[in-house]
Amino acid sequence: MTLLLGFAAVNTGNNLLYLLVSALLGFLTVSGFLGRGNLVGLRIELEWPEEIYAGAPSTATVRLENRKGWPAFLLRVEVAHAEAWFVTVGPRQVATEAVRVVFAGRGRHTQPGVRVYSPFPVNFFVRYVT
Repeated sequence: MTLLLGFAAVNTGNNLLYLLVSALLGFLTVSGFLGRGNLVGLRIELEWPEEIYAGAPSTATVRLENRKGWPAFLLRVEVAHAEAWFVTVGPRQVATEAVRVVFAGRGRHTQPGVRVYSPFPVNFFVRYVT
């Protein structure tokens, strides 16, 4: 939409459209920087229970550490098809959340990849880091 308005502003020479397009592009840029800054500087640790039985739900603990000097907002941590939500984690603080996981079979399992999602600041895009 912003690009269409930009082309319309160029073709018509309308100064009001120039201002509108520049405000929209500025907002998009600022939200991109804020969203990326929200996800950097996070450290995640998983604590598994000592005994896990096949097919039975177990509780794992997700430990999220914010190493930045500013808070992190609206974080969703996905691990082993389970999710942990963190609304806010203060600067240089640690938050923990329990998740229920179920492993289908017996034997050794590799630790699944962990992803952190965040729609911050305006939920236009959902950014993630692995």
